[in-house]
Amino acid sequence: MSGKGGVGKTTVAVNLAYYLADNDNVVGILDADVHGPNVLKLMGIDNQHMGTHDNKLVPIYATPNLRVSSLAGLVSDESAIIWRGPLKHKALSQLINDTEWGDLDYLIVDFPPGTGDELISIAQFINGITGAVIVSTPQHVSLLDMGRAIDFCRKMNIKIIGLIENMSGDIFGKGTVKDVCDSQDIPFLGMLPLNRKIVQSGEDGIPFYHDNDGLRNEFNIIVQNILKNIENKEEASLSEDSVMTTLSKTIHPEIDYSLTDLGMIKHVNVKNGTVSLVLLLPFLNVPVKDDIISLITNAIKGLDNKIKVDITIEEMNDSERQQFMAMAQKGWKDNTQYT
Repeated sequence: MSGKGGVGKTTVAVNLAYYLADNDNVVGILDADVHGPNVLKLMGIDNQHMGTHDNKLVPIYATPNLRVSSLAGLVSDESAIIWRGPLKHKALSQLINDTEWGDLDYLIVDFPPGTGDELISIAQFINGITGAVIVSTPQHVSLLDMGRAIDFCRKMNIKIIGLIENMSGDIFGKGTVKDVCDSQDIPFLGMLPLNRKIVQSGEDGIPFYHDNDGLRNEFNIIVQNILKNIENKEEASLSEDSVMTTLSKTIHPEIDYSLTDLGMIKHVNVKNGTVSLVLLLPFLNVPVKDDIISLITNAIKGLDNKIKVDITIEEMNDSERQQFMAMAQKGWKDNTQYT
């Protein structure tokens, strides 16, 4: 993902998918850019279309180990997608949930730029997101939007696997993304140069690292850093304390306080591969109930994707509700209030 358009995140996503598939992994890539789906073009399969089977979408196979789901495989190249939030939400749901992915080792999602509807929808649809790889170019205008992507991940409790500096060199600068990583304690995954061979590979629809030793070596460093950070995450121990620490960083969708600060979490228990907890709501019919449940589930599965999450919902008593409302009045994000 990235905060800024045109920084090369689709190029990185496509080459990462090819790299993993070339190394005996079964990989899916979801093109989540509803308005500008370019994954098929960069993979050289933009002349192919998704099919259907038993009311399911059949992905396009780039290789036996690599399959793609994209709106570009369902509409013509010239068709503009003029949709608002609900239609985009529904389309992404179908691309994820109604595609015959089969058994995947990795699912890579190529997000559109920004932090809007598509990212929020994906965060809700996919439980236990392993993490986000954020791509930026070195200019400060790109770093500003990258900062928004970092903030999005933190607020949605999505682990940041690391940052990549793309188009690094004399024209756009060099080293600024690593400086951000050092200052914010975020893993730096590596650099890719501004190189015409990368541009031409996208035009030709082939992975840039296939036929260039220098680029292959640089991209190999990036991929190995990604895999190392994923493995480190999976090896982290899971306990009541780690769950509470994670939920203490999970921000309420309407109020600028964490769920624990608002007194919404109690009775956390980790046992036999299941995290159970009680979610306290001021009222049982609050509009954002499903969003809160999704945030909690994603946060916990971000610690261990194999863990089961069991959430019991209870209504706050009068004392708990008064404390909640007192904090909430200080932190409303918009003008939304509970009545």
